[in-house]
Amino acid sequence: MYRLPRIRLQVVREGFVASATRTVHGPADAARVAQDLIADLDRECVIAIMLDIRHRVIGLHTVAVGSLTSCPVHPASVFKAAMLTNAAAIIMVHNHPSGSLGRSRADEDLTARIVAAGRLLGIDVLDHLIVTDSGFVSLRQVDAWPEGVR
Repeated sequence: MYRLPRIRLQVVREGFVASATRTVHGPADAARVAQDLIADLDRECVIAIMLDIRHRVIGLHTVAVGSLTSCPVHPASVFKAAMLTNAAAIIMVHNHPSGSLGRSRADEDLTARIVAAGRLLGIDVLDHLIVTDSGFVSLRQVDAWPEGVR
């Protein structure tokens, strides 16, 4: 007879973040939610804004913290908290410590992978934003969105 471990998954709230908005109507709202949290960090950081069916924010999850110029992200890390909180959709956001709002090929490739994973899981990926302390860019709005997903 083997003793197999039983596990239980649970969401743990680590506090709250002040925000001027609770509902995300577009990229500017999502950027406002994320900028205070990660825009001025000294390392790249990726967060997922988890949304309910009405696009109300139900949680913010730090997916990964990287270095000055990169932040490796695995799709499972992006969607783990979204699944546990029963999110209907997410918006992925990362910062550029350099202050540049330019997107890289790596940013576009990551977006395509996350959108594909979201499709498989039934969780909409509404956007991927790059934020800095001086502004933001929406990859969906600058034609950097995976083909066939509009």
